[in-house]
This record gives sequence, C-alpha cells and structure tokens, in this order.
Amino acid sequence: MRVRVSGGAFQVVRHLYNAGKKDKMKKVLLLLTVVFATSLLGFAQDQPRWEFFGGYAYGRLDIHDAQNALTQATKAAGLAPLNLGNHLNSSGWDLTLQENPADWFGLVFDIGGIYNKKDVNLAPDLSLPAGSTEVIRLKPSFYTFTGGPQFTYRKNSRYQPFGRVLLGLAYGRASANVLTNGVPILQPEISASQNTFDFTAGGGLDYHFQKHVAVRASADYIRTYFASLTQNNLRVSVGLTYRWTNSPAF
Repeated sequence: MRVRVSGGAFQVVRHLYNAGKKDKMKKVLLLLTVVFATSLLGFAQDQPRWEFFGGYAYGRLDIHDAQNALTQATKAAGLAPLNLGNHLNSSGWDLTLQENPADWFGLVFDIGGIYNKKDVNLAPDLSLPAGSTEVIRLKPSFYTFTGGPQFTYRKNSRYQPFGRVLLGLAYGRASANVLTNGVPILQPEISASQNTFDFTAGGGLDYHFQKHVAVRASADYIRTYFASLTQNNLRVSVGLTYRWTNSPAF
C-alpha cells in the first residue's frame, strides 16, 4: 500500500516551518495532521489490489479438422457427405481473478466453459417412412484453465483498456447419440475427451460506473492443439468486474 504526499502538501509543510509565529510543538502537530490527511488521499487513489470478473461468453470454435475427418470417413464408406461446418458457435461463461502487484500490471487466472448442440439430419440420405426422422446429435463442450500477465492503462478513472497473454490447459469433450423419431438409441451415448495446451491472447475495456464495479467487454484469441492439430478459436465475454483493495479508504 503506497503513501502519496502531493506537491501541495509539501508547500503547506514548508509554510508551517517558515511561520515564526507558532511554537515548535504546534508546528509538529500541524505537520503530522497534514501528512496523515494526504496519506489517506494517497490510499484512495491507489490501484485495486484484487479484481474479479464474471460474465457471459460467446465462443466460435474451430472444428474444420472434425469436418475434414468426417468427409474422408463418409467418402470411404460410400456415403453422402455430412456437413458439420468449419466453425461452431457456442455459449457459456468466463471467470477471472486478478491480483495487481502494480498499478499497470496484474497476474490473472482465467477459467471458462462454452457449450453447444449440433444435429446432423440423416433423413435425406436414408429411405425412411413418411414422418420418420433420424438425427445424429453432437454435444461438444470446451473448457480453458489459463493464467498470465495483464497490462492495464489506468490514467482514466472510468475507461481502462487492458491487454493480456495467458497460457494453460484446454479440455474438450464431445458426446454423440442417434435419435430416431426424437428418441435416443444409444445407452449410454458415445463420448470422447482430450486435454491440450492453450495459448490465449486478447484484451478488452473496463467501464467503471461505480466505485467498486465496472462493466467489462473482452475478446480473446485461443489457440489449441487437439489431436496434434491446430485450432484457432475466438471468445468474446461481457460481464461485471468487482474490485477491492486492502486500503480502508478505497
């Protein structure tokens, strides 16, 4: 916790020492009062020691490797191609805990999860009775556990942009089932999961509309390596940041 004494305070102190009309004890008491008051002002201007963010996350997952593998498998089996797409839009959450050793520098631990459901309709490729449906339902989930430095520009008391670089672990899981006329056929459903290295780089903006609370919008590029291949993912988060410090005047 830093104590800041302004230039104006030094001028007051100089004036107290130069004023010859007051006795020495009164000068000392006035000096201590000025230093104590300016110290409290310095505490109030100190950076937040801790910050916590929680909010909604939108993810755009790179699934082009899965699409390529599916295309090759259906072609080898003599089946019509199935379209998953190269990207999968997902929704979830993002949580961040940040400690600030300095005004401009913080250490961040971030965790997040996003989910979706993808149906692949098999009816056009099968000879089904009228009114019947056959669907493959995929349910992917994607989690990240990362940490690293965050750099914040705090010259403006309301608008504070930041940038960060995070490293850690990504966990992906996908489950699948076949639904005939809306009824799951596989019990239990098929599932697979994998861990991989995660590199995240991004930034955002905090808008401080109250003393301890800010609205945050951020965007992150997330690079992963599932199945020893490279995926380029995007995550956008919106939510609230709560900040606090050990200073009683904050």
